[in-house]
Amino acid sequence: MTPRVSVLLSVYNGERHLRPALDSVLGQTLTDYEFLIIDDGSTDSTWAILSEYAAAHPMLELHRNPANLGITRSMNKLFARARGEYVTRHDADDLSRPERLERQAAYLDAHPTVGLLATRVSIIDEQGQPLDVRPLFNVGLTHAELTRELATANCLCQGSVMVRRTCLEQVGYYDESLDQAEDYDLWLRLAEVTQLAKLEEPLYCFRYHPDSVTRTHPHLTALDAARVVERTAVKQGGGQPAPERRPLIAERYLQAAIANWLVDEAATARRCLDTALKYRPALLAQAQPLERLVLQQVERVPAAAGVKLIGRVFDELLPPTRAARRVRARLLSDLHMRQVYRVLRTRQYSELDAHLWPAVRHNPGWLLNRGVLSIIARRVLHYRDRPAGG
Repeated sequence: MTPRVSVLLSVYNGERHLRPALDSVLGQTLTDYEFLIIDDGSTDSTWAILSEYAAAHPMLELHRNPANLGITRSMNKLFARARGEYVTRHDADDLSRPERLERQAAYLDAHPTVGLLATRVSIIDEQGQPLDVRPLFNVGLTHAELTRELATANCLCQGSVMVRRTCLEQVGYYDESLDQAEDYDLWLRLAEVTQLAKLEEPLYCFRYHPDSVTRTHPHLTALDAARVVERTAVKQGGGQPAPERRPLIAERYLQAAIANWLVDEAATARRCLDTALKYRPALLAQAQPLERLVLQQVERVPAAAGVKLIGRVFDELLPPTRAARRVRARLLSDLHMRQVYRVLRTRQYSELDAHLWPAVRHNPGWLLNRGVLSIIARRVLHYRDRPAGG
């Protein structure tokens, strides 16, 4: 008998969070589903955990790669074996609300024109507790909103997505040439053949932790995302991206160039920069997109590390255009001023000069700020009143 839903899970060395993930799938209110799992060459206790669960739950269908093949090839093996009317992938460190499968299947039953249905997500920490962080994947609910957002960024959490198997077979599975943005590429291909939707309820819990690929290898994610955006635009333009799509492609490749430069992938960074300028020769003459892309990297690190990061990007990678010099000065000034207020807050006054004067040098406009003028006045008085030799 054909199951209503196929739940697919690929795991590699996932012993830490695997049990809660399995329990969240096995505890679903919908019972008409198959659960296909592949161990992608794990070297920890993953296979022992899976075997234990399979012994207690015969509905689990286990597979095992003798060596690690990666998520795209492993998932494609499971996609080919899925028999359900609807197919969903579940990550080995995330959680599903008990009613998730039932709610999504019921929606797809009632909306035959929708072939891809996601849900809003909750963000949890290592211990499974809610995190008060910037919402992820929660932009847009309708087809128009989602396709508009997908044109610039991946707005769908792949573990929350349920797809009609017929639509999946129509567009093909994951592109195995992609290491990180395989889901983004698949959503864009599905959007060409079916309607997309997202449930407003947060039925999926995305575990945000330091070991996630997007945090440990942002340069790989940025590069694959740029390739996906470029390839989609080329296909939609009949061999050449439409003029209005070229700026976005350029920005994505510039983002990949910066991310790769910061992990010492110099050759890749240079190629990405060349591609960015091919699509938008004036890109580095415009301060706004440049500042936004560099800020995405700066926000990942403490202010002190951000100063070094900006130096590497502007002094080593990017040509010294007028816009680049303006952005460099503004970002350095803001970072140094953040350090000034940290110094005052922590009373580590010996560090004040190292940040106060560079902040003002990079942006003399600080001299019009009353708070900054007060800090400078107190610093000058300190020098004046300090005993000779003190």
